[in-house]
Amino acid sequence: MHPRRSAEPPGNAGHLGHVIVEPEGHDCSCGSRGCLEAEVSGWALERDSGQPAHRADEATRIRVGELVGRGVGSFMAVFDLETCFVSGSVALGFGATFFRAANEEASRVARLSYCEGVEIVPSALGTDGPLLGAACVAWST
Repeated sequence: MHPRRSAEPPGNAGHLGHVIVEPEGHDCSCGSRGCLEAEVSGWALERDSGQPAHRADEATRIRVGELVGRGVGSFMAVFDLETCFVSGSVALGFGATFFRAANEEASRVARLSYCEGVEIVPSALGTDGPLLGAACVAWST
């Protein structure tokens, strides 16, 4: 995506939190159902397990990666991406298990030739990515 376009109000371009990955999933705060945020965010994982996300077992970490990979794979079919940078404490905290599952699922879902080789990688900004992005949007308006 063009960097200028993604920073224009409302500044949410590229955020996949409200991409539907489980059509019969949980209700989301946006009014939809089965969004990534409603299925795999820290609060969603705690809702489902009764424990903080950092205590998630291996199967949960893989499932979270798969659902994010499903969302990114759908996104890849629409946008010409080379790399998808992921941040947030859940993804970064789940580490290699998460990223392996996410990349495998994205490859399974995005079968078009131009989607081959797209990688889902951790953001170099770590958990500060969303805060820095918001600051950039605020600064430019």
